[in-house]
Amino acid sequence: MTRRTLSRRYLLKGFLGGALVTIGLPALEIFLNDSGTAFADEGPGGSGFPQRFGLFFWGNGILPHRWTPDKEGSDWELSDQLAPLANVKEFITVVTGTGLGVPNTTPHAAGAGGVLSGAPLLDPYSNDSFSIKSIDQVIAEKTKEFTFFPSLEFGAKPGSGLSYNGPNSRNPPESSPAAFFNHVF
Repeated sequence: MTRRTLSRRYLLKGFLGGALVTIGLPALEIFLNDSGTAFADEGPGGSGFPQRFGLFFWGNGILPHRWTPDKEGSDWELSDQLAPLANVKEFITVVTGTGLGVPNTTPHAAGAGGVLSGAPLLDPYSNDSFSIKSIDQVIAEKTKEFTFFPSLEFGAKPGSGLSYNGPNSRNPPESSPAAFFNHVF
């Protein structure tokens, strides 16, 4: 059996030539062991493939009516914005009708803190630190025994990021695609 190498150029070309956000990929031969059973019956529930949590967060400029389906239940229809996800519709849950229950004391930071932690900022008037762990870190803590990387953060701006281990403990995102690739592979 011949095995191909997965170069950074090959991977990045796939990212840039494909969709801006990729929800999931099937297992590629290169990621399996020689007998093709690297994922056999591993992970929670013995599903064969490990389950992962992915969180994409962006704020400002979102038009809710373009993302919210017209119908509820199993026969919901994809909006124009969600149409590219048609092949995985059965695995998607669109959550609507939620509200932010924290005070909006600091533009941008207060909303992100509330959405990702459910709690107000540590000191909303002088600091944008979350007061508790963000949801990605709560999940990472519960799943760390099943994965080599419990948490990976990638962001557009160095030194920022919305992943927190607790008060004043931000997980800085990697902003270089090349550095992120080298870290993972």
